[in-house]
Amino acid sequence: MSLPPTVRVFVVVEPVDMRGSFDALAGAVRCLGLDPVDGHLYFFLNKRRGTLTADAEHRFNAVYTTGRVVEAGCNAHGRRKFRDAESTQPVLAKDGGTFIAAMYVAEEEA
Repeated sequence: MSLPPTVRVFVVVEPVDMRGSFDALAGAVRCLGLDPVDGHLYFFLNKRRGTLTADAEHRFNAVYTTGRVVEAGCNAHGRRKFRDAESTQPVLAKDGGTFIAAMYVAEEEA
């Protein structure tokens, strides 16, 4: 992976709950006194240190090529769609929220 010399790479070494949305991870970056949209790379590890959540950007792809690190996508966009549907499609929104909650339970039990 080749990066411009101006790009810094930050790895948060404390485990992060991967159930959080992109907004939660951005908040973690802000707690470090940094700006999550400054063009630098921020990596987060879960408590097992086998899953890496990073912004879906091509510069991160090389990290996952060995198979030793599993890419975890952020589900904030999907959750946001269900939240946006609460006023127009409340049944769909409720079902979606229930499904996402069940995924969190299954992940915690794994």
